[in-house]
Amino acid sequence: MGRSGNLQITGDELQAMVNEGLLGLKAGQSIPATNRCLTRQEVANRVHVDVGDSSTGAFIPFSNWTIDNVFYTGASPNLTCNWNYLNSSTSTSVLFEMSQEGNPYLNTDLFGYVNGAPLRLDPNNNLDGMFFGGPQYSPQMNTAVRVGNSVTVQANFGLATPDGASYGWDAPGYGFLEVSANGTLISNQQIFKPFNNTSSTLQSLSYSFTVQANTSYYIKAYSLITYEYYQCYSSVSSNDACNSAFNGTNGCECCYQGGSGTC
Repeated sequence: MGRSGNLQITGDELQAMVNEGLLGLKAGQSIPATNRCLTRQEVANRVHVDVGDSSTGAFIPFSNWTIDNVFYTGASPNLTCNWNYLNSSTSTSVLFEMSQEGNPYLNTDLFGYVNGAPLRLDPNNNLDGMFFGGPQYSPQMNTAVRVGNSVTVQANFGLATPDGASYGWDAPGYGFLEVSANGTLISNQQIFKPFNNTSSTLQSLSYSFTVQANTSYYIKAYSLITYEYYQCYSSVSSNDACNSAFNGTNGCECCYQGGSGTC
């Protein structure tokens, strides 16, 4: 089959789109290594594209044909598939959540990228990243993230430059980045950072994945205050570090070996 006005797509071209993360290959399928123009049925059977209808744009139209007096409707095995029919199927669900400790301040920022382009996670504030939260939730991102796309998520903890007197990590604590697919954790990263108010505290965690069909993704970044086992802590308020300023007050206790039980 020859090409008409460079509108049809060959097997080699379709494979290139899959390689670039523009289209997702269906499980168990492969694409013919050929410069022959593929039929609509061949394309629809091999990659995740909208067929018959679409709420987001282009689609491979249905046709009617008969074989041995049997009537069929669907993506035609006889007609070639045009470039402008290809519209990658949207993902099922992609949601982001960011939550940070506010007192003491443990700064957390969260970003998402699809094929290298930033997602607008906070459209109300016209921001790509999520910066304000306890917690903050993104809108549903599935219309911007399609099956076969490469998604990278990045969580930043602390600040590179001071915000007033704070470098964004005002107590010892952990930063977490979690990614779930259909409710199952597929990445769980954490980083411990000690208290620091004299220099940059910025550190990042990131994770990349290829969007699969029939899969819902949930990305969560958050910070938590913690104290190492040898430190005293307040039994009254988790926001009060036990140091010389609090000795004997605020329910300060020391549980490490050799501790007196009270500060």
